[in-house]
Amino acid sequence: MDSTTFLFVSPHLDDAIFSCGGYAYQLASAGQRVIIATFVTADASGGSALSSAARRDLRCWGGGRAIFARRCSEDVEAAEALGASTAHLGLLDATYRQDENHQFLYADSVLAAPVHSHDVRVFKPAAQRALAALLLQYSDQTLTVVCPLSIGGHVDHRIIRQVVEALTSPHQRLYYEDFPYALHGSSTTLTSDLAPITIKLRAGDVEARLAACASYRSQLPTLFHARLDIPHLIRRRFSWLAPLAPVSMSLAGATRRMRNTICEHIQQIDGECYWKTKS
Repeated sequence: MDSTTFLFVSPHLDDAIFSCGGYAYQLASAGQRVIIATFVTADASGGSALSSAARRDLRCWGGGRAIFARRCSEDVEAAEALGASTAHLGLLDATYRQDENHQFLYADSVLAAPVHSHDVRVFKPAAQRALAALLLQYSDQTLTVVCPLSIGGHVDHRIIRQVVEALTSPHQRLYYEDFPYALHGSSTTLTSDLAPITIKLRAGDVEARLAACASYRSQLPTLFHARLDIPHLIRRRFSWLAPLAPVSMSLAGATRRMRNTICEHIQQIDGECYWKTKS
């Protein structure tokens, strides 16, 4: 196999590894350089206000205002399980972002919401600068950039896809299905000019993906909660009771559901799904 650096672009801390962990491990095991580059990795400044969505997320994740520092540590652990390295680009999550008048950009939903004009003027150029600086580090190498399709319509995923497309050539790019959004969302309208590729996974690739995903301990109870997971419901809905229902109360069950969900999805699609530009 020719030596290529594979840059897996992740809007948030967990997107790329949840979606691509098997392929990333397969590549690293074959001696390829694998980097997981995540855009949204910064905590809000201590004195800034938080949106209701951000406060709800913090309760669900079971952390204080510095939760992203902890999430970055989880991401490094997850990448190491795959033989990959990380790059954290230091941008704010959509639920944290405000305009010049300190109004939150996405008060209702970050899914399928129109991209706010402030994000077009500020966040998107900042993301482009961060990615351009990272790409420059590998300008003397053969580089494949693995980019989210933006299944599910999360505003951060859509912006990051646009940023990647603005800075890379079509032949450099692969696209991955955003997991777990891909369980319920369609890729049809997002792949009309792309050709599908299925990456077959060995048992060791699957197990490495599962082990890496298990590193995201703050996220699992939110992403893979049971319908009647009482501690999760308490954290989500009742802020004053949240300290009585720590994330650890839901973690074992969520980890088990994560493993089962990923294994079923891999079996259903016979590996991991990617897309490339039609030649």
